[in-house]
Amino acid sequence: KSIFCVIMGADDFIDAYEKIVKMRLSTIQSREVIRVLVRCCSSEAAYNPYYGYLAGKLCSNHRNHKFTLQLVYWDMFKQWQDKGGG
Repeated sequence: KSIFCVIMGADDFIDAYEKIVKMRLSTIQSREVIRVLVRCCSSEAAYNPYYGYLAGKLCSNHRNHKFTLQLVYWDMFKQWQDKGGG
């Protein structure tokens, strides 16, 4: 919940990034940052580049976020494949 509030309440992606870093999340908790970010992005009616900038900033400075983002994408692709029947 606090991750969601930081992402949605930040002034810009730099502000969000700095607030997330200050949260001092454990490794397991930090995985949720990417999951929440992707969930927020996918719930928007139109593409918002804010999420891409924030994801890029997180991934460029923290390898664990980059790996988690890859896993989230793989999970999404798997879900789409399962829904498509192929």
